[in-house]
Amino acid sequence: MTQHVYIKQRFNEEQTQRLLSVAGHSKQVSGFLSQDEFDLLRSRVLDPNLEYPESGKVSKYWGFGPIYEPAKDINAWLIPKIHELIGPCEVDFYAYQEAKLPWKIHADIRWYPDKVPHKVFLIPLDVEPNNGPVAVNDWPDTHTITFEQRNLMRMLPEKNGKKVLGNSDQDSWSRSWDDPCVEGCVAGYHISEDWWKKHLGHVPYDHAEGLTLDGIYKWEPRSIMFWDNTMLHASDDFLGHDIKTKRSFMVFTYL
Repeated sequence: MTQHVYIKQRFNEEQTQRLLSVAGHSKQVSGFLSQDEFDLLRSRVLDPNLEYPESGKVSKYWGFGPIYEPAKDINAWLIPKIHELIGPCEVDFYAYQEAKLPWKIHADIRWYPDKVPHKVFLIPLDVEPNNGPVAVNDWPDTHTITFEQRNLMRMLPEKNGKKVLGNSDQDSWSRSWDDPCVEGCVAGYHISEDWWKKHLGHVPYDHAEGLTLDGIYKWEPRSIMFWDNTMLHASDDFLGHDIKTKRSFMVFTYL
């Protein structure tokens, strides 16, 4: 299985307007999965024989399309539930993910010549503290954080898009304020330094410049959270809160 490749290229005007027309706030739904559905996904991500085709500095990752074998007993019940939340859409791909480092601030935007990325869904499956695995009801607190700012890739070249591998090293990532593709930044600091250090201690506070919060979502068993592909978001600093790793199932959709 080949590694995911992201093409850095601008959408055409029609695609951009569609991205804007479906933009909305992030959201979390508690009790989204039945216990059986949750147990099924959880058993797979906790399978000691699970092999991740991609393993970068930030996470272990296995992405697969809805036509492939791992998806065949998921599609029938998961896709209708997603349609109930957001209306008609197509599944682009699914992914199992095990965290190594907390993700810094980024957007999951992907370029396509002929379709429009839509929502990203995250289903928490496991939170493992440093002292070893715990029961589902004993997960330590950890969160996913979303921001109102977005990356629509409008400042990228129209042609000759650069190819970037997934699970990339985050060391070179710039502040959102300094990224010409990030839109909606508001001059000044709108998130307190104390709050930032508590939740986003893995990111320097000067990266808070221009950002405003959209949501902060606690990882809960059987819940789902989702946001637009264009929306900036980040993991909290789970390593700084004595958590070894977090495991999740993700769904990427398009229009």
